[in-house]
Amino acid sequence: MVNKLKRKEALTSLDIAVLSRELNEFIGGGWIDNVYSGDEGGLLFKVRTSSGILKYVVAVPGSRVNLTRHVGKSGIRGRVPIFRRFVRNARIVLVRQYEFERIMIAELKKSGRDIMMISELIPRGVIAVVNPADMKVLVSDRDLKVKDRSISPGKPYIYPPTFPDPRKLEVQAWAEKLSPYRGLGKGLVRGLGLPPEIVNEVLDPSIREVNPAELTLEKLGEVRDKILGFIAEVVENPEPSLIYCGDTPVSFHPYIPSVLPEGCEIRRYGSFNDVVDEYFSMLNPPVAVGEGESERMRTTLMKARENVDRLREELGRVRSILNVFESYYDVIESSWRCVREKVKALGWSSVMECPGVIEVNPKDGTFTLSVGAPITLSVKKDVKAQYFDLRRKEGVLRKKIGRAEESLKELMERLESVVDMERAEREIKQLKRRVEWYHQYHWLMTKSGLLAIGGRDAQQNEKIVSKYLRENDIFIHAEIHGGSAFVLRSGGPAPQEDLREVGVMAVSYSKGWLAGAGSLDAFWVWGSQVSKSPPPGQFLPKGSFMIYGRKNYLRGLELKVSVGIKVTEGRFYEVVAGPPELIGSDSEVVAYLTLIPGGVRPHEIGVELLSRLKGLPCKFEGLTADDISLRVPGPSRIAEVVVRGC
Repeated sequence: MVNKLKRKEALTSLDIAVLSRELNEFIGGGWIDNVYSGDEGGLLFKVRTSSGILKYVVAVPGSRVNLTRHVGKSGIRGRVPIFRRFVRNARIVLVRQYEFERIMIAELKKSGRDIMMISELIPRGVIAVVNPADMKVLVSDRDLKVKDRSISPGKPYIYPPTFPDPRKLEVQAWAEKLSPYRGLGKGLVRGLGLPPEIVNEVLDPSIREVNPAELTLEKLGEVRDKILGFIAEVVENPEPSLIYCGDTPVSFHPYIPSVLPEGCEIRRYGSFNDVVDEYFSMLNPPVAVGEGESERMRTTLMKARENVDRLREELGRVRSILNVFESYYDVIESSWRCVREKVKALGWSSVMECPGVIEVNPKDGTFTLSVGAPITLSVKKDVKAQYFDLRRKEGVLRKKIGRAEESLKELMERLESVVDMERAEREIKQLKRRVEWYHQYHWLMTKSGLLAIGGRDAQQNEKIVSKYLRENDIFIHAEIHGGSAFVLRSGGPAPQEDLREVGVMAVSYSKGWLAGAGSLDAFWVWGSQVSKSPPPGQFLPKGSFMIYGRKNYLRGLELKVSVGIKVTEGRFYEVVAGPPELIGSDSEVVAYLTLIPGGVRPHEIGVELLSRLKGLPCKFEGLTADDISLRVPGPSRIAEVVVRGC
């Protein structure tokens, strides 16, 4: 038999009801990490769930909104930067359907402000971010002007013409909506807006042909109850299915259809989001990320960093000249007058007689003074004009640096995106994040297998000491004010090697790293020597402690930390940090960067390590650059890169 099943092109209102319920369960309470432009002309949202798992949601106006595993080549085209401004880092409060329409709403909250993102899955639909207080459009994926409404930023959002929600209407209202139609089936679709597939699934052909005027309210009530009961059951207990006729997917449903054409079969899935994603991804295969694209982007990123460094260096040079100007202006002006008079009267040969002159360049009309620091001036322009030229140059350089830094940030985001895309395209081993109670702190598992934990801030320092430091444990701190307080949970004496490993962590997670120190000392004491009680009449600031008795010193500890990814049991991963010798000797660490104090921000370090993981035959579910940056002591320089394998 020839397949008579018409290919399904769009979501129905029942589909939206099920999808929105699932999405609320999967990503409600999570955060929007970022927004990209997608392959199908819509938007791709990078979402972190409340449990820290990374997921992607594709939203194509007029077509679909669903979780997706098929992430193609993303970008930042069109109005994506404006969408980012409003929804990036926003918390997802609720995902819901508007009435019983093909419209999905995500209620968001960002910096205490309520926002609504409306995705219209009707023909000529839009995606719009709206301020719910006055319903003004903040941004839309495109401007829309049709007979019934106009959508553009700054104007009030107007919903498209909709049907009343049939679930909220009593039977009498159903009768009134159906009265203009001669067939019940046609009336249910055109008068109440019910999807044809619901009507065809629930009602026999004979009842669908009946004139609604011939039905009593009681009989119509039975029809109503049957349809609404079906809808409620599907929404509460969906049975996601994909319909194949031969090797071709032709339709999908959140229920199991009771009738199938000959030659067609049903394939069941765990969630309706998976069904929709699979169906549309087969209809519109995602554009693959170009091979080696991240490598090319890393090269571009490196050049962008070099450009920023060059501009900063030039700004520093201009500032130093301005400082000399401002400190020795009178001396400079006096010497400049002397040079100018000598040149006019006797020529350049006599200029060296003027005070402070150490070099002349007659060809360029310049000379160099030594006043605090060398400064080169032109004899052709007065001193004040040259000073203000430098001031203008300083302003121009500041603006160039600002633009270059924005470009650098954008490149980093694009690199992170491309790395994610490349990883998602490979069929690789899925590794889940290992979650332990101590992961909320700085932590280290020593070579002897002892756990050490340190505070990320003063509040955590206090918590660690008050909650986890026992009398026979060891307290370790850098011999400098301002740093992480580490507790080595030894319960007694610990090997000297373990003490030095934790000591390296203590000095690295201290202000010494920000100061660019090469090495520092640390000390250790027993837990019984540490107290939060100051001597009478004294006050201890938050995160400070009294140390009583003799300190034991760990001298000359190098500020050098390796940050990497460790795989355990072949199923889990965690971000680890520690002395290079310890991390490098751990065979379960699949990749790591060795860091020393420098100028690269922690987030950039995270992006770099993520990019190094892309070629490994495993996927680190939910891992982001921010997860890695939490283990980075501060602005750093990469001294070594090691990538092994999963």
